[in-house]
Order: sequence, then C-alpha cells, then structure tokens
Amino acid sequence: MQVYLEVSMQVYLDDMRDPPGNPHDWIVLRSFYELVGFVHETGLFPIRLISFDHDLGDSYGRPLKTGYDAAVWLTEFSEDDFCPDFQYQIHSSNPVGRENIRQLMNRHFERTRGETASREKL
Repeated sequence: MQVYLEVSMQVYLDDMRDPPGNPHDWIVLRSFYELVGFVHETGLFPIRLISFDHDLGDSYGRPLKTGYDAAVWLTEFSEDDFCPDFQYQIHSSNPVGRENIRQLMNRHFERTRGETASREKL
C-alpha cells in the first residue's frame, strides 16, 4: 500500500554527509536500499527534490549500489510518477558519477515528458 503525503519532501541521498542548512528540511537516506524502501512506502509524487551523492558506502553485506544505480531505479520505477515541479541536484564529488546521473535524469524527462530543459536545481 502506498501512502501519499500532502507535504512536498526533499530527499538527501548520502552515506556520510548531512544536508546543508536546516536538517529538518530533508529526509536523509544513507543507501540505495533505504531510498528504495522509502519510495515504496511514500510513492514518488510527494518528493519534489532529490539530492544525489554518487559514491555510497557500505551496504551491510548487500551488493554495493551507487547514486547512479538509485537514479536508474527511480527512472525505471517511476515511468512518469514524479510530481510536476520535481527537481534533482547532485552533490557528489565524483565528476564522472555526477555527469552520469545528470545525463540519465535529463534523458528520462526528455523521453517521458518531451522536456529538453534540465530539471537540475543548480
């Protein structure tokens, strides 16, 4: 059963760092697996911003997944279930991982919504 919340949420995906600013403004998820579980519980629609780290650490014995893997999963899971004003940002220090996430997300919105402008929040 999916629960749809009326509030719009900001999700911060990072295994070590805390989000900038007020930590109460963010839902902090530390792994790919936490993100998947969270989205299964809430759905995608209430999430208006996801901030991706690429290099996610220990997965406690499960296969190591990256922020790119999370972006792939989100685009495959969602098809077009993102809220209309959804944005993403990438706070990863890994330049190759950052660009891979950016290209994937931009291709997804171009394919599903015909958008050529990026939804990346700079």
